[in-house]
Amino acid sequence: MDAFISKKFLALTSSRESECIMLQKQPSVSRYSAQAKESLRQLPIFDGLTEEEKDDFLSQGRPKTCPRGSYLFTQGESVKSFYILQEGVVRLFRTTPGGDEITSDILIRNDTICERKVFRYNTLHPDYALCVEDSTLLEFPAIWLRDFARKNAVFSLNMLSLLSRRSLLKDIESEHQSTMSTSQIVACFLHWMCSTHNFDPKHFELPYNKSLIASRLGMKQETFSRTLPKLRENGVDIQGTQVSFKSYHDTDAYTCGNCSFMDDCHARKMMQKALQPPLQVAANS
Repeated sequence: MDAFISKKFLALTSSRESECIMLQKQPSVSRYSAQAKESLRQLPIFDGLTEEEKDDFLSQGRPKTCPRGSYLFTQGESVKSFYILQEGVVRLFRTTPGGDEITSDILIRNDTICERKVFRYNTLHPDYALCVEDSTLLEFPAIWLRDFARKNAVFSLNMLSLLSRRSLLKDIESEHQSTMSTSQIVACFLHWMCSTHNFDPKHFELPYNKSLIASRLGMKQETFSRTLPKLRENGVDIQGTQVSFKSYHDTDAYTCGNCSFMDDCHARKMMQKALQPPLQVAANS
């Protein structure tokens, strides 16, 4: 099955051979600090690539700065680029004919943007990308990215893995909307936030404000605020922007114990590893 998916993916990226790749490399990575370069190299989309292949990829990135309140792209525009967010916060949302805004994602440092859309030819953005903080990104031409993926099977599989994880999270959230309380939904979201961004669940700072989290989860901020006492009763303490998971067993029973994905959930495994005390080895008598 994996081989079939990979072939389909590579076939998609290899179509339209008439798209000429005549792009000059830009030494954009050199503009960043050594720490920033290393952070980029550790992204999951580069797993298994050689240092030369990483340099080849990153050399095509064009630095882009978006001030707070500006749009990276708008609904209805043609999809022309893939992005890596280096600093800042970007909110993806759609507007309905009635004028309502539906938040689909909130992205932070080292998140990728448009990884799905760039592999659909002649597509338009179905959403807006609003920079809610001053943001810095690397922008890669969609044509070039498709060509790179066609030539590099390891990178193609990494992109498939990224798309698969995003799809799994949407499936989990869809189930939870039907089966869980709002406080359970928030607890699960915080699990995934830790897992995705390698936050320490014992103590971390929210990367964006609570109103954005509420928007991301499809609830009003007042509803989010009302979940806090219940979360505290079940091992999750939120004070301002500071979050601490106090008890793995309480949180696991309250949230994961009510999810059909619990036995194969990466976020749950990460939380278990981080919060469960190590087994004590009895001393020889």
